[in-house]
Amino acid sequence: MGGRFPCGLLKERGVRRGWKGCAALLVVALAIPLTASAQGTVGDASREGRGYLLLGGSLLDVDRINSELGAAGHPQFREGAFSIGGGVHTLHGPLVFGAEGHGIIGMSRSEAGASFESRLTGGYALLNVGWTAVRRGGFTAYPLMGLGAGGVNVRLTERAAPTFSELMEDPGRISDLRRVSAIAQLALGVDHLLAFGSTEQGERGLALGLRAGYAFAPFSSRWVTDQQSLPDGPALAPGGFYIRLLVGGGGRLPRDGTPGSR
Repeated sequence: MGGRFPCGLLKERGVRRGWKGCAALLVVALAIPLTASAQGTVGDASREGRGYLLLGGSLLDVDRINSELGAAGHPQFREGAFSIGGGVHTLHGPLVFGAEGHGIIGMSRSEAGASFESRLTGGYALLNVGWTAVRRGGFTAYPLMGLGAGGVNVRLTERAAPTFSELMEDPGRISDLRRVSAIAQLALGVDHLLAFGSTEQGERGLALGLRAGYAFAPFSSRWVTDQQSLPDGPALAPGGFYIRLLVGGGGRLPRDGTPGSR
């Protein structure tokens, strides 16, 4: 596939049209915190930042892919999946800007009597924008809207161990099916900065929190395998409802954002 996956697939007509609609959602999301700022709903003008790991699980919509796998006699996937990722965000007055990325920990399924093993992997990355609904001391609660891209990979592997000669004669023992999607999310985050101390440079400390939300794929490419694009196939994307633990660090500059001021 070379450079065509995943960037090339995002140029497909349907996905390209989808970015316009998703971009409109971000405009709406940005307008809300700007309006709140104009009304003075959040009075603390200090700047804060966070960097963290995100650990948790999500509920994937695997009903359609499981129907295809079951009809072919292959093991089916569970809905629950674990993920690991990371992110950053900054708070400028009432505004929240950030980015995050996640990878689905490989989900393998094998059954007695089945000729193949099924494995599902995937991940996505997002840019986020939001606003602070609550900001008291080190505690912050903030709704977020995100937009990005991601993909899934379904691998079917023949369970019988071949010899080298058998593999040369019949190399089609592993099939990789890939799909790229535009990903959007609506989320709510809460975290608390446990400051270690205050200096002229501001405060630094440990950040702990939770993030919950729903990620979905408004538009997706076709399934592809090797150099071939498949004209049909079930819907599947690395989204769904999720909840994650946030663990990391952060800091806060003085209210005017200038180190050394009080």
